[in-house]
Amino acid sequence: MLAPEIEAREAAKTLDLLRYALVHERVDPRRYAIAIDPAGLGPGDDQFQLTQNADGWEIFYIERGQRSDIACFANVRDAAKHLFMALTDPTSFYRHRPAWERETGQEFSMIA
Repeated sequence: MLAPEIEAREAAKTLDLLRYALVHERVDPRRYAIAIDPAGLGPGDDQFQLTQNADGWEIFYIERGQRSDIACFANVRDAAKHLFMALTDPTSFYRHRPAWERETGQEFSMIA
């Protein structure tokens, strides 16, 4: 298990990579909202939302103010993969990792 500060940093990088991959897949940004803190999501409408909760990470769908729970995950990587697959073709968003690392100067320290 990673130290909490490393885990938080890696989670932030995973979400940044997910956003990067969704942009490069040309997914309309109105179709999703991503935030570590649920308060950062906003009300949303007709969109998937991914955020952290007390038990891990959750994805839900908001339509006309009604929330539909989709899935909960123990880790951010699985949640991010699930959201990416829901919004794009079923390939891994990690295929965007090399370009993301080059463009942002970030890299994962302990994740393959």
